[in-house]
Amino acid sequence: MSTSASSSSSDPASSSVASPVCASVQHGRRKVFVDPVLASVDPDDRLVSLEALPELFATLAVRRVFLVCDRGAYQFSGAAESLAGLFGDRDVEVFDRFTPNPKDFEIDDAIAAMRRFGPDIIVAVGGGSGLDVAKLSRACDVAGVSARDVICGKVAANTQGVRLLAVPTTSGTGSEATHFSAVYVDGKKYSLADQSMRPEHVLLEPRFTESLPASVTLASGLDATCQAIESMWSVKSTDASRAYAERALQLAWHALPECLLRPTAEARRRMMIAAHLAGRAINLGQTTACHAMSYTLTAKWNIPHGQAVALMLEPVWHFTADAESSSVIDPRGRGHLHDVMLRVCRVIGAHDLRHARDRIVQMLHRLGTPINFSEAKIPARDAVDLISQGIDPVRMGNHPVRITPEDAVQILEPLC
Repeated sequence: MSTSASSSSSDPASSSVASPVCASVQHGRRKVFVDPVLASVDPDDRLVSLEALPELFATLAVRRVFLVCDRGAYQFSGAAESLAGLFGDRDVEVFDRFTPNPKDFEIDDAIAAMRRFGPDIIVAVGGGSGLDVAKLSRACDVAGVSARDVICGKVAANTQGVRLLAVPTTSGTGSEATHFSAVYVDGKKYSLADQSMRPEHVLLEPRFTESLPASVTLASGLDATCQAIESMWSVKSTDASRAYAERALQLAWHALPECLLRPTAEARRRMMIAAHLAGRAINLGQTTACHAMSYTLTAKWNIPHGQAVALMLEPVWHFTADAESSSVIDPRGRGHLHDVMLRVCRVIGAHDLRHARDRIVQMLHRLGTPINFSEAKIPARDAVDLISQGIDPVRMGNHPVRITPEDAVQILEPLC
């Protein structure tokens, strides 16, 4: 199979990301956030600007706000200062009793607090966990049952909950753009999905990421980067999801190093938009083998999620690029997979599929994230055994190439 990627005479993202201007335009009865990058892909009337929030709240007759947030991050990010004035004299109830990887009983606590308060809108501020708690609380608010009954599929999700405004303070999870959320029940990870879980309103404010520790910027940015690549080759990918993903990768590939090595407001703006577009991409195409093989690294050795996924990227890319046609399970065939991978090559500046592996390793090395088990300070043989036995079958089922447990061992061996 030919593996060359024709070079482009210019950066396909350059003309669309040069301007730092973010404007608001009238859409129906309210103003929405418009960014030249987002507008060039697909305007989304879910996006709302800070200056438009009072108008949105007035339109929705909001008097009572149920605020889901990590209180420390809420203050530290500057979101508290920015939103307090916008909330005005409205009643605000704060819920912050949850852990970084939300549990079903924490969702029950949030539902109980929300029922007692009776909000007109839920405002979720934070990273993936905070947004997930808000999304899950709304979806699992079903009379007479616990959250785990909905999470485990015994009862249908609530599709008639109050409106949700999502305000991400990290650039990585894309949870504000998706219809699913992660939650743990008795130590086991579940993903609840329902179209009604996607927030009706999203506020993207890059300033809220300026105070993030570099470690969080790195992990969340790597997550977004891997989401973009995986959702491009996913068996569930569509033309729309690949467009979102390609633009996300164009932005993140350059913005993430800038955010870490020479941070500017413009770099943070591009990275937040990249993460949002990656979220839109996985909302349609979902993630694949890199995510499927990463969860054990986080659960067993506390490797930050984004760095765990990134550690899997190069070996999974290698295996996928070398796969025989008989192993390709995407009904669109090997030719489609080849074309998609070449699109990734063009974005990251690789001239063929093999060179892409070098570009990925170079990027990870430049960012200072582990590229093998030794650098991650985890025992190699234990990692191979536990990862190959603990693969997420749902995420793996989205991968375009069949990967058996034996194949997983082959993929992991070069990391030893």
